[in-house]
Amino acid sequence: AIGNEGCGNYAVSDDGTLAYLAGGRTRRATRLVWIDRAGKPELAPVPEHNYENVVISPDGTRAIVQINEGVTALWMYDIGRDTLTPIGNSAGSSQAPLWTTDGARVIYRGTRKGTRNLYWRSADGSGDEERLTSKPDVVQTPTSVSSDGRWLAFNEGGPQVPGGTAIWVMRLEGDLAARPLFQAPAGE
Repeated sequence: AIGNEGCGNYAVSDDGTLAYLAGGRTRRATRLVWIDRAGKPELAPVPEHNYENVVISPDGTRAIVQINEGVTALWMYDIGRDTLTPIGNSAGSSQAPLWTTDGARVIYRGTRKGTRNLYWRSADGSGDEERLTSKPDVVQTPTSVSSDGRWLAFNEGGPQVPGGTAIWVMRLEGDLAARPLFQAPAGE
């Protein structure tokens, strides 16, 4: 489990390869570990960091890793070259990365000036991040992109949300307006 969130961080590629974050000597000393189908672990040849999340790209050649070193940032791990590079420059913490279906963009929760809304940017780090949502007093977390790449589903939580939680959807082309899909009136 990572920190106070009480969950393991792992991802499985289409070919069945498992990648997970193994705990190190302390919370700030974690390593990326690859597990093949036979269950054999192999440390990724990258330095120890305070890794918090890992998400493998749709084509299996890259992974986005979330690293917390004062500010939580997203880094690109090129699996074939064993390189780790920050993805662009953000004005605050970036968490909960999610790939678009085509692997061209990364969607994430950005904490900017006290809000926790959704952003996306080119996966190669070029250009500026683009804000997808703008809503105060909620925490929005991307959860999945439809297989055709046209829709994003995300969770919205916080004291302003009836029942404390809701699932929203938004189109990823044309009008990017979000709409509620499901609200849990009693937090179920």
